[in-house]
Amino acid sequence: MWTVNSFMCWELETGGLVIGWFCLILYILTSIILGFVSVGILPLSCKQREEIDENFNYNFSMSICENYSLYLFIVVFVMILCFVFAYFAYLLIKGTKQRKHSLVMPMMILTILAIALELLGLLKVFTLQQLVHRLVNIFVYCYMTLVIYSLYDKFKKEKTQSEVPQYQRNRERSKIKTKFFKMLLLENFLIIFSLEVGGKFIGWFGLITNGIILPLSVLLLVTVAVDRDLSYIREQLDEIDVSVMQSYDDTSIKQFREYLIFSLILIIIISTIYLIASFLLIRGTQNHNHRQIKPAKNILAFLAIFSVFGLLLRFTVKSLVNAVLYAYVFAVVYSLWKKIKEEEEESRRRNSVDQNFHSVVVQPRVQPKTQS
Repeated sequence: MWTVNSFMCWELETGGLVIGWFCLILYILTSIILGFVSVGILPLSCKQREEIDENFNYNFSMSICENYSLYLFIVVFVMILCFVFAYFAYLLIKGTKQRKHSLVMPMMILTILAIALELLGLLKVFTLQQLVHRLVNIFVYCYMTLVIYSLYDKFKKEKTQSEVPQYQRNRERSKIKTKFFKMLLLENFLIIFSLEVGGKFIGWFGLITNGIILPLSVLLLVTVAVDRDLSYIREQLDEIDVSVMQSYDDTSIKQFREYLIFSLILIIIISTIYLIASFLLIRGTQNHNHRQIKPAKNILAFLAIFSVFGLLLRFTVKSLVNAVLYAYVFAVVYSLWKKIKEEEEESRRRNSVDQNFHSVVVQPRVQPKTQS
């Protein structure tokens, strides 16, 4: 079988980590979203499921009503498969770091099965768009299989033929993580500004936007909590579109109110966390403290991953712009965090060297005792 020596313009080990982390996050998010969607759909009546079917042009409502047990079994089975595939991705990450070909093999087998399923799917292609979609998927899976097999072959040769000494393999393992995250490092913000300016801009932007969203969400939550029949909201919506709330009965309004309260509480929690992280990002940039920047880095990493996952679910111009924007903002904050962390470590190292040198030079000389 063919092998490659690199992943795009990076090393094979970097490609193994990229594929492993991407598949791990993708399968975990898929299982979580599938669980939330199933929990939200199952309590609904058949009539409400038919309304969902009409609004979104899906064709699963009657099958759920008529085959409730079968639907539940399929959901649980797919969730178990997602967790199993996520474990295979974890093994790929672990095998790449430890340079073990046996841990890389399960993910390679999984990608080969994916290629076989996509080839079978070509038999059910009826439009040009479906054909292009299938061919793109086949190309991506083939390239992933080629990269993973190249890693497998490389690690197997290292073990059987002892081409790489043990100390060199251990040294390469410690560098894989650094090479992977080194791709995200930037030297400036929007080409002409420094990373510190970018950190302050991102911090103030998050501070202002969430400072506006948070009180509005609290005000709307209080309004919904007091107005049990949503009369005020229905009046405001009727001014925009008279037919918006006419199709909702009392039970539907009650369910909509509970859903709205839950959504507002979630928005308030996320806005509060983002507000605090933005404030710490500003303080950390001013004080050159990487620990204060870390919360914003973690939140932006989650938002970037979530936006990429949304792009995979539905490819639109808006989702593409969001994914690129969040990825760039995360790269800026991560580069700033890495830069300040390295500066702090270098400063501590120099202070330690200066203190040791000072203790050696200033050490008092012991006078010999004279005998009387």
